[in-house]
Order: sequence, then structure tokens, then C-alpha cells
Amino acid sequence: MPSPPRCPSALALVLGFALAGPADELSDRQRQVAEANLKKGEVKKAAVVETDHFIVCATIPEAKAKALGAALEKVYPVARKGLQMDAGDTPWKGKLTVYYLTDRKEFNLFTLAVAGERTRESSHVAVRGDEPYLVYGPDPGGKAPEADLFFEAGVLVASAMIQGHYRTAELPEWVKTGFARAAALRAGGTTSPRYTAYKTKARRVVLGTSGKPPIPIASLWNGESPDDRETVATSLMEYVVFGPGAKESARFLGGFRPSEAIATPGPAQALEAAGWKEPQLEAAWRKWVQTGK
Repeated sequence: MPSPPRCPSALALVLGFALAGPADELSDRQRQVAEANLKKGEVKKAAVVETDHFIVCATIPEAKAKALGAALEKVYPVARKGLQMDAGDTPWKGKLTVYYLTDRKEFNLFTLAVAGERTRESSHVAVRGDEPYLVYGPDPGGKAPEADLFFEAGVLVASAMIQGHYRTAELPEWVKTGFARAAALRAGGTTSPRYTAYKTKARRVVLGTSGKPPIPIASLWNGESPDDRETVATSLMEYVVFGPGAKESARFLGGFRPSEAIATPGPAQALEAAGWKEPQLEAAWRKWVQTGK
């Protein structure tokens, strides 16, 4: 006759709870907070979709919300690799909640109710705490194509990751944005039309043309605001994090952490921490843009 079903041992029950319980409880609590925030922010209708690392709350059809979640999941491992995160490292607690609000009025009401502030920007990021989140929407008075908005969501996620990983560092905006755009671009595929267009423009901007000289690397931190600043920052950070500079990138980024000697470190301290001199870094970066080596 068949053997009676075996009851799980006490040890198995304890181990099962230890391995799955806390993470599941945190995820459930974060989802409850996300849904409560939607009500608090007076968001009338939103799809709520969970992935391995995100809780997506979006005022778009559920199928598109799932597509957004899938796009963000492609960015996550690329950014982790660029940041050289150890297996046990996480950029935030549990899952990051991503609110994508397509109506500017709802975006304004939500940020005021949940973040406690009004903003003229199209996004707000808060990765410290037990309920990390970012909220974004269309620019005031503007409506970008959906593919662009999905890409920008990836940029925001990568930016949140570098901020979460280097919590104590005073990272300049060009470092965060440059890294985030490089990660999101690479996540979309290095043969994609978006990445190809970026590389073509970066080559023109970094190397210069017959009618326009190359933009100096120092323009990123000396107060200048060149027209192609974003492209320069993206290209430089791609070199630093994903290119030949990757061996020293952790020391470079860590160089922005305050110390007893320097309360607000800048590029000079970051370059020194990485063992780089500005002229040599600039030459190596331009060579990489030109040759890929």
C-alpha cells in the first residue's frame, strides 16, 4: 500500500521561512505602501505589476506596464555589472517602486502628497528608506513618444542604483546622469538604433569636426554648459565604467565620498583616488571613442 504523505520537518519549515519569508513579507509590505500611495496621491486608475526587482505602478494598460517592467529588468543587471556590485549587494531595500504617471496633473498631485514637494522636473527619486521609489511623468506641456519614456525610466532606475550603491558619496549630476544613460543605452542593445545614434554623435562631439573643436573633458566640472554636455558625460562615464577605465572606476566613484580632510570632494579628489591625471584620462578617453580600445 502507498506510503502516507510525509510531513515537513520542523527544520524544513524554519529554513523555508528563513529563506523566503522575510523577503516576501517586505515585498508584500512595499506593494501595500505603493497602493496606498496611489490613493493618497489621488491617482484614479493604475496598473500594478511586480517583477524581480520592481513594483511598477503605471497609468497605462497592464500589458504596457508589464512591458515597462521587462524593460527595467534589462537595465538592472547592466547597471549592477557597471557598478561592480557583489552578489549580496543591493542598491535599495527590497524592490524599487516605479510610479509612471502619464497625466501631469496627477503627477503634480502625487509628488505633493507623497514626496511633500512641488517640482518643475519630470521625476523624483527617493532610494533611502524601507519604501524606495521613483516617480516620473511627461515634461510640463510635453508628450514624448512611449519608447522615449520607457528609456527615460531606465535612465532613472540606473541613476537610482548608483545613488543607492554610493549612498555616502557626493556624486556630481554629470556622473549620475552619464552613468545612468550609458547603462540604459547598453541595456537596449549596442546594435540598437538608439545606441548607434548616440555613438555617432559622441564620436562627433568628443573628437570634433572640421567646423567645431572637441569639447574639453573639464567642461563637465568647471562650470561650462556646452550644448552637448549630456553626450560628453555619457561617453566619459561609459569609458570609466564599461570601458578601459572600469578597473579603476570603483576608486574613482568612491573618491567622491567625504572624508575628515575634505568635506566636499570633487573631480580632483576622484581622479587622484583612481590614480588618473586629467590630461592622460582625456587622451585615453578620446582614443577609446575613436578606436574602441
